Amino acid sequence: MLDIIEKCTNLFGEPLPLRYQEKIKNYITNPSPTTDDWENVAHIVANIGDTIWNVVLWMYPDFPRKGRSFDLEGNIVKDWEKVPTGFQVARALQEYFKQLQKYNYQT
Repeated sequence: MLDIIEKCTNLFGEPLPLRYQEKIKNYITNPSPTTDDWENVAHIVANIGDTIWNVVLWMYPDFPRKGRSFDLEGNIVKDWEKVPTGFQVARALQEYFKQLQKYNYQT
């Protein structure tokens, strides 16, 4: 699992800072992630141009395309309809990086 997280890069193709790697690891190993847990990792960049959320959408096309929304005062108006399991996030990242490697894209 750690090798999957270590493949994640920021927008400049550099390894993610350890604090973001740790957030992803904590999510993946969490047996019951909440909507707050998902909100905390969904927007982390997994690879140049793709967030964790994009990778999950790629793997699971029926996953919600709209996330949490807020009113002008910062209150949650609508929360995530569902959140992926840690296994789903790990599997999505694994398959995503396999595809990038297969087609010789940057990983």
